[in-house]
Amino acid sequence: MLCSELGIKFQIIRSRTPRNNGKVERNYKNYNERFYKYLYFYSYYDLNLQMKR
Repeated sequence: MLCSELGIKFQIIRSRTPRNNGKVERNYKNYNERFYKYLYFYSYYDLNLQMKR
């Protein structure tokens, strides 16, 4: 596994648990507020078209 080769301890935690994962959850909130909430994707094809712009 790549993590062990790099000396990184891999740990699975529950999603949406800021107490365990605060920095990552905060980044998700920032992405949502600044980017995702302004875009609407109607299909995977539409998502790819908008991401290329």
